[in-house]
Order: sequence, then structure tokens, then C-alpha cells
Amino acid sequence: MCIDRGVSRFGSDTTKSLYKLLRTKCDLNSDAIYAQPTYFIRALYEVFGETGGRSIERAITKEIKDLYSLELSDCMDLVTAISNASKLVAGSSPILRHLREPEESD
Repeated sequence: MCIDRGVSRFGSDTTKSLYKLLRTKCDLNSDAIYAQPTYFIRALYEVFGETGGRSIERAITKEIKDLYSLELSDCMDLVTAISNASKLVAGSSPILRHLREPEESD
């Protein structure tokens, strides 16, 4: 949900395009984004360059910050935001179901 919301700021088809591109170019599915956020960020920068990657990372981080009412110091980057949000989700090991909505099938 947070990734979709953050990415959708860049256009309506951007979310689907992002997932498809990351899946084909970087062999990264949406589940791995939360399990391996550092790898996801590297893939963002590889695919979209420094400016695009940073813009998308910031947009997603803001969505997590807003959804979980995190302080700015708790979400200085996407990895930290995911880590701190997952600490708030009691009794849940994967944060997946809380951060994203189910994907539509292609």
C-alpha cells in the first residue's frame, strides 16, 4: 500500500510499470521489497538513476511515515522507516500485509 501510494504520485501507470521493471530487470518481486529493502533501493537507483530513485524512495518513505505517524527522526530513509513501522505492528513478522495492498494479477 505505501509503495503503491508513493509511486502513484508519479503517474497512474507508474506503479505497475515499476513492479514489472523491477521483476524483469532486477528479478525483484514486491514481497522482496519489504524483506530486502536495501536491495530494492539499489534497484530503484539502477533503474531510475539518482534523481528518480531518490524521488521514489522519499515518496514511499513519506507514505510510511504518514500511515504509521512516525517522527521524522524515525524515517530518515526507507530502510529505517520500514524497520520502525514493523516494530509498531504488534504480532506481525512480515510487514507486507500492512504496507501494501494485494497486487492485481498481470
